[in-house]
Amino acid sequence: MSNSKPLSYPCTKIVLQYLDAGKRFLLSQQAPALYHAEKSVSLKIESLKLTPTTIVVNNHTVELRIIRRCPENRLLRRFQRENEAGGLKSDLDEYGLKYRLTEADILPGDVKVGTGNIPEEEEERDRAYYVDRLVEEKIKRLTTSWTPEGEKIREGCEANIYKLQNRLDNTPEHFERYIRLKISSGDWSKVEYVKYDKKIYEAMKYLTTKFLGGRKMGTENNTVLVRYLEVYVYNCVLRLPKDLNLKARRIQIDSKVTAFKDLFDNVLETHLGLDMVKISTRELGEEANRKHPLITTAKSVIFMNYADYGYPWFQNVLESNNKKVTAEGGHVSQESFFELVRLILLDRRDIGTKFIIGVDQREVVTELFKLIKENSEELDIRGKVVKIGFWSRKSSWGFQDLAIPMPNGAELYIYCVKNRQYKPDVLASSKWKLHFKVVPLNHCAPRIPRKHFHFFDFLTFLLLVMFMIRLILLVLESGPVVHIIMFYLFLFLFHQS
Repeated sequence: MSNSKPLSYPCTKIVLQYLDAGKRFLLSQQAPALYHAEKSVSLKIESLKLTPTTIVVNNHTVELRIIRRCPENRLLRRFQRENEAGGLKSDLDEYGLKYRLTEADILPGDVKVGTGNIPEEEEERDRAYYVDRLVEEKIKRLTTSWTPEGEKIREGCEANIYKLQNRLDNTPEHFERYIRLKISSGDWSKVEYVKYDKKIYEAMKYLTTKFLGGRKMGTENNTVLVRYLEVYVYNCVLRLPKDLNLKARRIQIDSKVTAFKDLFDNVLETHLGLDMVKISTRELGEEANRKHPLITTAKSVIFMNYADYGYPWFQNVLESNNKKVTAEGGHVSQESFFELVRLILLDRRDIGTKFIIGVDQREVVTELFKLIKENSEELDIRGKVVKIGFWSRKSSWGFQDLAIPMPNGAELYIYCVKNRQYKPDVLASSKWKLHFKVVPLNHCAPRIPRKHFHFFDFLTFLLLVMFMIRLILLVLESGPVVHIIMFYLFLFLFHQS
């Protein structure tokens, strides 16, 4: 018979405090007796992602969707596809159309991002508007050709006609509707269905309040500590608990920074001097976004360029005064890189300043080094530009390291390494990363003068080839154990090169 005793209340609080935040949330829901103990201790979250219908805590995800069901299995094909995809993310009105939020739907604690997707003109609900849309959908359905892609268009038109006709006839949608709640963590997942008696945003408000809310104001446990906060959304409403206070050190948001005023003013303890800000360049052409204190005061900024937004996005990098700047995606010319080098040298940037730029073409780096050599007088270089020795360089195979003396007693160290997280199908992902780092003078050693570099480079490469030939001969003459040792040694040398 077990002599184990249940944990005392103080011990339970300590265990909850150091338990993973996602597991802590799920445990408190399964055991209501732990609810008050969970709320009485501080909450620390490694990563938190918020959207209008999803909350992700570390690797635990809770998402809400809407699905339709028909007892006679006569669901429209478009609605079947939506169910198969997991359901709809937006609320529906009684006719099956997308529910239009109003100011009355904004509850205490909610955060509007941008306009909140609230329509400004009530004329959109006029009968004439729906009549015109119904005619457009019928015409589109009749004129669409019979192809696999055209069939999907016809299915969409059929669903839209059904919903618009309901609206004009003032007839509620006859399909049954449910809220689909999915909780997942790694390979584990659980799905539940609840009758669609309340809006999705009301259900989301309930979930966020149960997890993040309920902490006493004015106490040290009131603030929720978040290491990485992601709110990469736009024109929506985040359903958060009333009096929520978040303290985040790293944040990823949409480029329309001014749209997050509610979040900065009412939820975040501070948005100044963060350790890192990750942001797309889509709206950074506007000075109000580009010069926002969130970006200018951050220690590190990551610019993600997902597409051509019609303005010189690399200007964000050139104008940045942050200690560390990273840029991914989009083509950067050698002239733009040269301008970055010129600004670093002429501005005499402090030691520790670092720029990391994604590169897809080797030729850009080679041409950059040529431009630096040809325009050394314009750059006001105080000393010899040197290249780092073969074994001491940081660059990947096929690239060279460069050290440029600076007027302030430091040097600009340039090297290019392989991007180990490179994803060919992701636009903002580059094969290599070109580093520009301001380091103490003579920090990069041993170094080889420019005029002798090619000789030593060739000599070292020749010795490496001879060594590899000798290894191959030894492997052929030895047993399986030596084979394995030599194989791993070869992998190690190849990795180092």
